Amino acid sequence: MTQEVSKYDPDQVKKARARSGESTGTYIPFVPILEINNKTTKKTVVIDGEDTEVEVPAAKGWNITTRNPETKEYKKELFIDDLDAVVLKDRFMIESKYKKDPTAIHYRTDEFDSFDEKITVYNKKNRKEIIIEGSYAEVRDNFTSDDGKGKKIKDYDLYVILYIHHQDEVYRAKIKMTTDNNWFEYKNAFNDSETYVGIKTKLDLIQKTGEITYWHINFERGDVVDLEKELAMQDEIQKFFEIKEKVTKKPDVDEGRQDINDWTDDDDAAIEGEVEVDKDKLDKLVDEIPF
Repeated sequence: MTQEVSKYDPDQVKKARARSGESTGTYIPFVPILEINNKTTKKTVVIDGEDTEVEVPAAKGWNITTRNPETKEYKKELFIDDLDAVVLKDRFMIESKYKKDPTAIHYRTDEFDSFDEKITVYNKKNRKEIIIEGSYAEVRDNFTSDDGKGKKIKDYDLYVILYIHHQDEVYRAKIKMTTDNNWFEYKNAFNDSETYVGIKTKLDLIQKTGEITYWHINFERGDVVDLEKELAMQDEIQKFFEIKEKVTKKPDVDEGRQDINDWTDDDDAAIEGEVEVDKDKLDKLVDEIPF
């Protein structure tokens, strides 16, 4: 009697076929994305007897974007209020700032490890359309202009992508680098005889008020963890990086493999269509970063 196999998890089937040789493609898992919730909401209240629409600051917490392996649909929802996790790896990426002009070219990079390595900036709608390649400094200079008052304005946002281990799962925390983001300060405080992979890091959210109200992040040391276990997790994500790099450099898309845009555009799914804090005002914080 033939056993019914249609009830298998589609994600597990793809993984098994890729490893068994049945598929000509490469299995690329989707790593869920975490982002700080800075989405404001609008509420109607009565002021002096009249209905007035006011903006309500975002609730504290982290949003998570997941992907259905069968339908390939993305889902974004509030995930957790407070987060502490082991940081396994930091990477970086660039995305053009939001533009209302429908004819404007939106660009991005894949994740990169070093500001000295060659970075490829491409059109988000067509990754084969290369806009510029070079070091971070060269890319920065290409997309930086003068506002006429002696101030340099960047046309893009820089993100740190933290691969974190939280409750036996790996996530990607995508965090905009602003002047109040202390990741580099936190990272550089570890000397040669220690590592942030050996402790839990507290990713505390702090609300800033003033001209705009938003949540920013503060990194703090937490409890010591089992470093051997975290090394094993690092080995797993290193395999993920190798597969990702291999596939993105291939010009075609093989049958049985996720479409190349399914994951190179997954970060976009986490931000498109969202109403966030005033981007122009928040961008000022980004422009003040010295690098």
